Amino acid sequence: VPNLPLVHIETDREIVDEPKVDAWMKVYDELGRLTYDDPIGIEIRGSSTRMFPKKQYGVETRKRDNPDENNNVKLMGLPSENDWVFNGPYSDKSLIRNIIAFELGRKTGRYASRCRVFELYLNGDYQGVYVLLEKIKRDRSRVNIAESDDSIDQSFIIKRDKPDGT
Repeated sequence: VPNLPLVHIETDREIVDEPKVDAWMKVYDELGRLTYDDPIGIEIRGSSTRMFPKKQYGVETRKRDNPDENNNVKLMGLPSENDWVFNGPYSDKSLIRNIIAFELGRKTGRYASRCRVFELYLNGDYQGVYVLLEKIKRDRSRVNIAESDDSIDQSFIIKRDKPDGT
């Protein structure tokens, strides 16, 4: 059985939904090699999922010498960025439904978040299997559309979401 990458996050503050709290993250690849060892900001994300025991997290990688500044890095082989989603597939007992859906979406030639499976430890406590997702945003490596301008030919990213958990 192959090993999954491991993510260890240490923080002395409670993780809440905004603002992001300061933390330190270490990422080890499948072979146990340390691939990331720097500060992060972390917050709970999601609407209805925040009621689940397995939380979803928004993670922002930051610079070691200036933790207030974002740091674009490659995590687990994904293109360089500083905004990441740690998806805890609590209601998906197979742990792979979203992964399969994103893969099928990419096979149609459209953008879908790339993802990697890993195991998460928070302050030394095992949290389970998580999915690292790219945060959907305009970027050459993600949704490759031009910034808004005054022309008729424009592209947009539209978010349809619930305003709260109801």
